[in-house]
Amino acid sequence: MKASIEIKYILLYSILTTMSIIIGLQFWWTDSYTLSLLSIEVFALMATAWIYWMAVLYISVLVIRKYILKLQHKYFFGPLYLVSNESFHKKIGFKKTKKIKPYLSLTSFLIFISSIIVFNIIMNIHKHHEIDEHGEIETIMVKDIHIGGHGSIHIYFEYNHKDYNHLPNMKNLNIGDLTTIIYSTENPKLVEYFLE
Repeated sequence: MKASIEIKYILLYSILTTMSIIIGLQFWWTDSYTLSLLSIEVFALMATAWIYWMAVLYISVLVIRKYILKLQHKYFFGPLYLVSNESFHKKIGFKKTKKIKPYLSLTSFLIFISSIIVFNIIMNIHKHHEIDEHGEIETIMVKDIHIGGHGSIHIYFEYNHKDYNHLPNMKNLNIGDLTTIIYSTENPKLVEYFLE
């Protein structure tokens, strides 16, 4: 396979991954109550996952072409072509054709899941770093109790003189109760209960 074809796959993967990260970061810190409802944030995160899934499919095609099936075709093709083009399947033979769908599914799934796990770990490390470095402790009053889409109970509160958020009601708080939170002054969406 030509280096220019490999570069196309890597470039397409990089562009789609970057797009999904940029969109995803806009909504990553959305509180769990909002995510439990059918909101714009949920659809944006689903679109992010779909865009990243497309990126993973393209990089999986590269992996399958180069390392598994060792295909030497001189042109670029996508995952749909790899799976469904019958004339292509005749060219490469029945043995290799049989391997395409399982390998594409397995490779894509492993890349997708491992990427999500790594991204989640990085974002949690970032959240704890932000709260440790820029944390502001504030006592807040529970303004309301909201029930999420799956019956989960959340407290609604205002903080930082202008922001509002929801946290899971793990402390069985009622309206008017006081509790202490900590949030990042750099990114006030990063908020959690303050554990003394």
